[in-house]
Amino acid sequence: MTARKLAAEAVKLLPAEGRFPQLQGDIEMADKKPRDALPYYDKAMALSADYFAPFLGAGIAHYKLGNKPRARELLQKSTELLPTAPAAYYLGHLSRDGGDRAKALEYFKAAAGAGGELGQQAQAEYLALDLPENPGNYVAIGAQFDATGRASITVQNRAPVAIEGIEITPVMIDDAGQIVQSGTRRTLPLKLQSGEAATVDAGLGRLNEAQAAHLRIRVDAARAVAAPAATDTGS
Repeated sequence: MTARKLAAEAVKLLPAEGRFPQLQGDIEMADKKPRDALPYYDKAMALSADYFAPFLGAGIAHYKLGNKPRARELLQKSTELLPTAPAAYYLGHLSRDGGDRAKALEYFKAAAGAGGELGQQAQAEYLALDLPENPGNYVAIGAQFDATGRASITVQNRAPVAIEGIEITPVMIDDAGQIVQSGTRRTLPLKLQSGEAATVDAGLGRLNEAQAAHLRIRVDAARAVAAPAATDTGS
């Protein structure tokens, strides 16, 4: 007997139990049929108004159907009953789509803590938002000088994913730490895995001792290496 038939039999035996129509909804979602799942979730919500799962399933189904206001309402209700990583993940998408970057980061960070495939997807979404805005939080960089005063720079990827497109600008600072001169912005020909470091020529020629003491390297940009398309995240 198939899962659908077993769930239907359970509904007949215990018509007042909300878990079984919820299971029917989950089965339809697993088969990528969110529209077919909704009547089951509606029935489950009516029978089990204090249980988070049918609200979560219905919220995800509405999100996949493009009904974002209703999706947000249901996902928030499910979170009030019990915070879960899937609810945070989809609320993160809704916040991002609505232009609320700070809230989206908050939700994706919460979902990333779940681990597993969903946690990895949430972490990727978090980085996609935060890395372009704060590349210096993920790229460690420093300058070293040889005996002739020629500078090289060591770059380390502190992000949990591979990065590329690292753009830097050499700057000179005064004794108060204020930038007094900026060099030419350049893109480093690097693709670094998480935790990996590489050293490249700074392209600055020879610097005297005073110049070397006041040189800093500013990280202007970086991006995550595009990952293969992830498996769809359902309920």
